[in-house]
Amino acid sequence: MTSLRAIIYCRVSSKEQTHNLSLPVQEEQCRAFCKLNGWEVDRVFLERGESAKTANRTELQAALSYLREQNKRRVNIHVFVVTNVDRFARDAFDHAIIRRHLAGLGMTLRAVSQPIDETPAGKFMEGIFAALSQFDNDVRGGRTKAGMQEAVRRGQWVWKPPLGYLPDGKTLKLDPQRAPLVRLGFERFATGLYSKAQVLEELTKRGLRTRQDRELSPQKWGEMLTNRVYIGRIVQRTWDIETVGNWPALVDEDTFWRCQSLLATKGEIVPKERNNPDFPLRSFATCGHSGKPLTGSWSQGRRQRYAYYHCPPKARCRKTNVRRRDLDAQFVSLWSASGRTPSS
Repeated sequence: MTSLRAIIYCRVSSKEQTHNLSLPVQEEQCRAFCKLNGWEVDRVFLERGESAKTANRTELQAALSYLREQNKRRVNIHVFVVTNVDRFARDAFDHAIIRRHLAGLGMTLRAVSQPIDETPAGKFMEGIFAALSQFDNDVRGGRTKAGMQEAVRRGQWVWKPPLGYLPDGKTLKLDPQRAPLVRLGFERFATGLYSKAQVLEELTKRGLRTRQDRELSPQKWGEMLTNRVYIGRIVQRTWDIETVGNWPALVDEDTFWRCQSLLATKGEIVPKERNNPDFPLRSFATCGHSGKPLTGSWSQGRRQRYAYYHCPPKARCRKTNVRRRDLDAQFVSLWSASGRTPSS
């Protein structure tokens, strides 16, 4: 009597686990399980460091391709062996889809440590194990997200470092190669004398490249110019978090907000058509929350009118509303501190 043939699939979810005994132990257990059941091992597929959150895994897809080829050649392989269901998939929908695909090839799934088979009870248990795998994965994902949110609230950067920075534990550090060029780009654009394209062209000539050694795209450069990470701040709208980061700013705030004003006015420092003697800083000063140029208007009090600078209605910000005399006084004070006078 011809023995049934099986393939073995083993998986670890991280690169670090490939250095321990997890994969060899899984393979040994699966081989022993096959021997116990009298199945001949046809091939072994080892997934090194890929998550089971998706079915698009290198070795899993290779195993399925191999099974389809063998099926076309009328070579029968009967059993797909794993140590337990969560090695196979951690998403119940993916589990069902791949399981049906195996069934179409005349195969069944078996797990070393779990009692699943083609009986009604075995199928019921398999469904429970698949659901438990997804439940465990969802719980882990929720904990990971909560941990990331708490780290962000503490000012830690939890994503891939933006261009100009390098990872440094729970913070960022300046990239000695790219940071000076990124800073130069902000400073050049802040003068109002160069367009985004002109600045990018100069930076490219000076050697600014991505980490993949590619030239920076205009879209990417435009995104960088508005990214507050460069002034040491985190803005995560999805999580409703805005806080100070724990890394050194690459660009000073005056330069950064000058860039935002220019971006909002399409490169014009103070558009002539928007000059207004009542509000000399209109379109020049920007909102610290939305980054949009401030506008100005009069408010009628009981006895007199009052002038205010505020965010434009289209920005839907409503967080900045400052008296004209206060902002004008602050501007004059800063200008005087620089050694100049407003008339100069």
